[in-house]
Amino acid sequence: MKSQQALRVELSRTPLAAATNAATASIDMSGAHYATILVPVGIEANTNSTNVIVDVLHSDTTVVTSHVSLGTVLLDNAAASCQVYHCNWIGKGRYMRVTATPDTSTNGTVLLGGIIVVKQVDASPNASTTAPVTIV
Repeated sequence: MKSQQALRVELSRTPLAAATNAATASIDMSGAHYATILVPVGIEANTNSTNVIVDVLHSDTTVVTSHVSLGTVLLDNAAASCQVYHCNWIGKGRYMRVTATPDTSTNGTVLLGGIIVVKQVDASPNASTTAPVTIV
């Protein structure tokens, strides 16, 4: 398998959808070694709307309460941007959960999206490395 054939691109959130509450994507990372997470964030419509918190979690089950955070990042949406995060998934749980949370719903909506690119390292050049992906 060629390197580019081992990529999966998942649209985890409608591009630049208005959000006032947490937006979450869950992905089965079975067989994956690396992930790149892109979070496009639109400019704040209300100057009281200050930040978006992005959290990447992992678990071996789909039970939400069993997920462990790999770390959170605070995005300042004073200007439109696309934040990029690279994750080494080796040794992590089977399921990835990404949550983007605007500061509060009372400060107006925040435009955000999400794209996750999953990469599997070739076990052998001719190996079949496709795996099903579930987005919840």
